[in-house]
Amino acid sequence: MNYLLYLLVTVSLSFATINVIPFSEIETAFQTGDSGKIMELSKSKLIINLDGREGVYSQPQGNQVLKTFFKVNPPKSFSFSFKGTEKKLGSYALGLYTSSNSSTFKVSLKFLKEGDVYKIESLAIQKQ
Repeated sequence: MNYLLYLLVTVSLSFATINVIPFSEIETAFQTGDSGKIMELSKSKLIINLDGREGVYSQPQGNQVLKTFFKVNPPKSFSFSFKGTEKKLGSYALGLYTSSNSSTFKVSLKFLKEGDVYKIESLAIQKQ
């Protein structure tokens, strides 16, 4: 009985953690090429890795980097292939971005919990 209660509480808390991560907003932002929205959901400094070129960017700088990426690779589709959690401090997710010019990219996001919300700490976009 105690094990069942423990399992129920653990599963409930896991779902509660997943729900505070703005997966649907991020998915929509990638589908529409909305670099501003992605940066709005990020920490004030974001690590961005585009095909091995990595840098730490402020929100305005990161916005320009992503805006350029979306201009060169206009969005066709985006969906998460994996949504995971790590302890209480962070989380991560993997997605697949397809551009209208038929290029496909693996997208990795690492989140860090700030207060009650998760912010994107790092973003990696790698051509497949």
